[in-house]
Amino acid sequence: MTDSKLPSPNGYEGSPEYQQHQSKVMSDYDHPTGLIEELVSQLADAFWWIKVYRRDKEQIVIAQMTTILTGTSVYVSRDEVRWLNTAEALSAMLAGQELGKDAADLIEDLMVQGQHNLMSLRSEAMSRVLSDIDTLDRLIDRQFKNIKLLMQAVESVRFAPELHKKLKLEVEQLEFQIQKAHEDQRLEVDRQ
Repeated sequence: MTDSKLPSPNGYEGSPEYQQHQSKVMSDYDHPTGLIEELVSQLADAFWWIKVYRRDKEQIVIAQMTTILTGTSVYVSRDEVRWLNTAEALSAMLAGQELGKDAADLIEDLMVQGQHNLMSLRSEAMSRVLSDIDTLDRLIDRQFKNIKLLMQAVESVRFAPELHKKLKLEVEQLEFQIQKAHEDQRLEVDRQ
C-alpha cells in the first residue's frame, strides 16, 4: 500500500527496482484504492516473486555449471577467484553477451578439460540440482495460482457494486409485481 502513515519498507520492498515494479503494476490497474489496492499490491508481489524464483533457478544452474567446470567446491577459498571468474563468464555467455578474450579462453579451456560443450554442461548441472529446481518450480506454480485467485478477487470486488445494483433492481421489480398482484386481487374481491 502507498499510505504515507505506514513505516518505510525494509528488505526487498524498499529496493528501487521493487518500488518501480509496484508502481508499474498499480498504474496498470489505474492506481486503485481500498480493497482493490491491497489485492493489486499482492498481485505485484506474486509477479515479483516469480521473477525472483526464475532468476534463482538460473543462478543455481550457473553455480553448478561453474562447480562442474572448475572441479571445486564453492567454499574452497584458494579457488574462489577462479570460480567467480568462471561463474561471471558463464553468466555473461548464457545471457547472450559477447565474452572478452580472457573470459572466452577460460571457458573454452575448462570445457575442453571437462570434455563438455554448453549443452552437456547444462544438462549435467540440471541433473545435479533438479530437486532445487523442482522446489523453485513449485513455488512459481504456487505464485501463478495466487495470481489467478487474486485476479478473480479483483474482478469480484470491481463487479460487486454492479451486481448489487442489479439485484436491488430485481428485488424492486419483484416487490412491484407482488404489490400489483395484491392490488389486482383487491380489485377482483371488490368486483365480487
